[in-house]
Amino acid sequence: MLSMLVLQQYVVLHYLLCSLLSFTTLTTAQILTNNGNFHVTCPNGWNKYGKYCYFFYSKNFTQPGKNWLDSLLWCLNNGGNLLSVADEAENSFIINTLKSESMETQRFWIGFNALQRTFAWSDNTISHFFNWRQGQPNNQLGRESCVEINSYGWNDHVCDSLFGFICKIKKGIGF
Repeated sequence: MLSMLVLQQYVVLHYLLCSLLSFTTLTTAQILTNNGNFHVTCPNGWNKYGKYCYFFYSKNFTQPGKNWLDSLLWCLNNGGNLLSVADEAENSFIINTLKSESMETQRFWIGFNALQRTFAWSDNTISHFFNWRQGQPNNQLGRESCVEINSYGWNDHVCDSLFGFICKIKKGIGF
């Protein structure tokens, strides 16, 4: 039987390979609006910031949390990826949104993970910004390969834990 870690690695690598090998042809009308600009709106239920749209899936009594892999798959199936954080301004937007929606203590999966033994973003972006909580990452018991966020910062955690998650898509793409 495959371990959860091996399965997660397979799914991430499979997605990355498929995304490199497949191309979607969109018409100009689907991508562009007046003067050749991307759409300025986000899908219903998504929050807009800069060039991106963000979806906050909050774990609650009627909506159970998801593990990291299921969170990634949900985002991919909806045209995006788990959140990657480019800089302090984007991180502040995320934290302020969590606070304004009274979700500051809830945990949300983001795309940062160490499934390949070193930390990387699930969407392959390169970032030099990190907002680890004090003492993190600590890979407690050698089992913490995925990263969750709340208003206090980032924490490495066991990937099977059930949390909310944050998806990110570029405006005008995926909807």
